[in-house]
Amino acid sequence: MVSFDGIVDLVGGISLRTVAPLAKDPRNVIAVGDMSVPDIGGRFVDRRLDRENLERAAGWPSTESSHP
Repeated sequence: MVSFDGIVDLVGGISLRTVAPLAKDPRNVIAVGDMSVPDIGGRFVDRRLDRENLERAAGWPSTESSHP
């Protein structure tokens, strides 16, 4: 059986429950779209979609730090 070091799920629901068993360790299942992920041993990551965080994301990677 194929297994992965970690799973990041952006959708949740059935998709999350389908791929979660593929993680070697359930604690390495991370979801941003399904707050029930702790029910299967994983972790929920809260997104902060406020202006400050969206502006910071829009500026990353900054042109000052990027190299062609």
